[in-house]
Amino acid sequence: MSMNSNAVIIPGRGAVFTGEPEIDPPDYKIMTPTTPGSGWTSLGHTSKENAVGLSKEGGDVTQFDSWWADALAVIYGSISWNITVNALQIDKGVLDLAFNGTIADDGGYIVPASVTAVDRALFVLALQGEKRMGLYLPKVSITLGDAPTFDPGALFEVPLSAAVLSAENELMRWYHPALETA
Repeated sequence: MSMNSNAVIIPGRGAVFTGEPEIDPPDYKIMTPTTPGSGWTSLGHTSKENAVGLSKEGGDVTQFDSWWADALAVIYGSISWNITVNALQIDKGVLDLAFNGTIADDGGYIVPASVTAVDRALFVLALQGEKRMGLYLPKVSITLGDAPTFDPGALFEVPLSAAVLSAENELMRWYHPALETA
């Protein structure tokens, strides 16, 4: 592996998009929050203070030794991936992802007594000036993450949590111009 400064990015700006599960990925080279691509919808403003984050659980290694030899066999436990996004816009689209509820006749948002997750595709676009990077998640199950808090010194955030699901044996796909020449 050689040194490649063009393969490095500081994700100073970005946007998150949703689409129907397993929709084709958008063209990350030209998409913007106002022109996300066919079938994709921008989540709107998301938190810069609490940026998008991936987490991984599992993958534990179990080593089996024989009486004669160490490390005769190794198995790896299953891995589950999650992604968190802190949405800032309090609109129907965000609340639908968090609570999967409905709009009331008086204009309020009804959170059902039993909340169910919403399956979607997710695309994260990160920018550093003209540099771009994308992360495509063909199928995720989204719901409210931690409970929102009211902080008078910060923007109100709706923490969304998404479990990454398998779609056609693909969990996620990374996009970066440096990968096109790999």
